[in-house]
Amino acid sequence: MTTLVGAPQEVDGDFSCSHNDLSDLFGGPMKVRNYYASHNTLLSLNGLAKAKDISGYLCLSWNDKLPMLRLVEYDAVIIGNNKVEKIVEKYQELHLEHNISLRSAILKFQKDLIDAGFSGNAII
Repeated sequence: MTTLVGAPQEVDGDFSCSHNDLSDLFGGPMKVRNYYASHNTLLSLNGLAKAKDISGYLCLSWNDKLPMLRLVEYDAVIIGNNKVEKIVEKYQELHLEHNISLRSAILKFQKDLIDAGFSGNAII
């Protein structure tokens, strides 16, 4: 599958589009419990539901072109790169649990990604 166009816009439970050839999430659900989109080569998070509309986890696979900065506001799990996953978790926790502003968390997250050698991911 290469597109989510035509997918349901609301899913009462989990939605999985894992193990496909998606480059973005355009057409995917806008309200869902857990959103599984791992094992795709996402180049964009366009079409991703707002964080408040994903009541559970967002699961993605890491790739060197995946834009990461938006993920601070989600309860996201990144598969395939433990170093990146730890950086993501650090800023998710700061924003979601310690009430650091989203802007501040994103700026610090961006710096840490670049410092760790992941500048291609340090974009929105």
